[in-house]
Amino acid sequence: MKRFWLPAAVAAAALACAPQTPGPGAAGGEPPPQDFITGGAWGQGQEPKRGGVAVFAHREDPPSGWDPLVGGTINLGQVASPMTGDGNLLKPCREDVDKVCLGLAERWEASADHSQFVFKIRDSVRWHDGVGFTAEDAKFWLDLAYFGMTVGDKRRGPSRLRATMGDIKGTEVLEGNRVRVTLNGPEPLWPTMLAQLNVGVVAGTIWHPKHLTMPLFEQGTMNVAPQDIGFVGLGPYKMEKFEKGSLISVRRFDGYWEKDEKGRQLPHLDGVEYPIIRDPTAMDAAFRTGRIDLTARGTGHYFNAERYEPMKAALGDKVWFGQIEGALHTLTFNQTRAGPLQDVRVRKAILLWFDKQAFTDAIHGGPCCGMLHPGVSPESIWPNPDWKSWPGFNPVTRQRDRDEAKRLMREAGYAEGVEVPYMCRRQWISTVCEWVVGDLAGLGVRLTLDLVDDAEWRRRELAGEHFMQNFSGWSFNASIGPEVHEGQIGRASLHPSSVLKHEDQKIDEFYRRLRAASGNLDERVKVWRELERYLVLEQVFGVPGWGELALVAGRSYVKGMHIPKRNRANNLDMATVWLDK
Repeated sequence: MKRFWLPAAVAAAALACAPQTPGPGAAGGEPPPQDFITGGAWGQGQEPKRGGVAVFAHREDPPSGWDPLVGGTINLGQVASPMTGDGNLLKPCREDVDKVCLGLAERWEASADHSQFVFKIRDSVRWHDGVGFTAEDAKFWLDLAYFGMTVGDKRRGPSRLRATMGDIKGTEVLEGNRVRVTLNGPEPLWPTMLAQLNVGVVAGTIWHPKHLTMPLFEQGTMNVAPQDIGFVGLGPYKMEKFEKGSLISVRRFDGYWEKDEKGRQLPHLDGVEYPIIRDPTAMDAAFRTGRIDLTARGTGHYFNAERYEPMKAALGDKVWFGQIEGALHTLTFNQTRAGPLQDVRVRKAILLWFDKQAFTDAIHGGPCCGMLHPGVSPESIWPNPDWKSWPGFNPVTRQRDRDEAKRLMREAGYAEGVEVPYMCRRQWISTVCEWVVGDLAGLGVRLTLDLVDDAEWRRRELAGEHFMQNFSGWSFNASIGPEVHEGQIGRASLHPSSVLKHEDQKIDEFYRRLRAASGNLDERVKVWRELERYLVLEQVFGVPGWGELALVAGRSYVKGMHIPKRNRANNLDMATVWLDK
């Protein structure tokens, strides 16, 4: 085995994506140099104060028994991360989430062909009940997430994370508190994939202690979730109180393993209170009057231009704003179900008609809070450089595109229009779905809204029991590349977690070419751009195009808050946060 330390992990991230220009940070007690902190931290460089309980707004009750292997929403990620910690054996670095840092593993090594990886577990890590975290726990979590669990005649299927965990052959515990992961083939970027493991907005965190979970499996209870075993985690805080619909309260875990760069024990705070405030207007009022210290993450609660400008004017230097590249929304089609969406002409008509810029302006209200995109981060190296001029994306050709959309509908036999069921998460009804319904009505596509909660949304998506939905999972982590999301884009029969429900074998060939080009960034970018055009323009597997810049606000005394440049699920463990008051 060839041994790699942290620099190799960072090198893997560098191999996957060329360096990006860092966003503006903030240091000391001075206001941010620009309106928003992006990829930096407020209060960085100051001596942190210890103690105090922060009050951070939260949008909604966590779903699915708080299980990150099942639920994928910021409603879980924001309040689970303090109890789980960020990442797993490896994790995104706080200062630069595009790079990899050591997490629950103190080192890792790879075989010469990068098909095997061995992780040495830190001996100092403890579960919240005092039991040591071991290689057995790491193997248990990896197996549960990827393979699922079978006990007698009862079965728990693989997790939602499997789609982005690569091609795992097996795991085994080695002496010296080590765990080995064997893949079915070489994958040099696999450690980076593990560290950046994320589907939706819940990081790949470990929250199923074997000593508490396995006994329930053996009793026949397969849907064991953290809520069922007392929320025992590995993070800097442990659960104190959960009052459904009202409050989530966590307190410092004195047995937490991590220290800061000066050797100070983390976390700095005594605890965090998360009042559940469903109404963003009520949240704004509470923040303005000082009853909460930080606004919530989540679509609908991020600031739009209409709410941002008054808050900035009212609080002046008493507030900072952090901007994160948020959800990149896409309309996705289930081509495995019989109906009009199996006709590529109908899909192309929707692509050409849907006014992405108008949607962004209407929902987000300005460049502070919304952006257009071709399916992945528009700031990364991956997209085709001419995507803004594509049909359906170019405002100059808007009328011509809409005329062509009408022609395609007539050619497909739907001159009088067509009815299509549209599955929508209940909490997206006003921020996404109603606008989509109104816009496509002009094309004659009459969407019938099917409102579902998070659990039902996930169940139907996995089962393919929908026709059309809105999703934010097409985009892949730009620091790794498209290989990590084959499970999201690939054929439904091979990848049940795919959000693009289809059986197009050409997608398999694109991914074979990507894997064959491992180590050749230029060739990988070239292949992705071909695939991108095939997905978006030629076959229209979905309609990407509008997204949010997740804008959160913090009181000026909230320090040590690392704002990730992208992926709003990162840096939520609150280990480094402190209060300057």
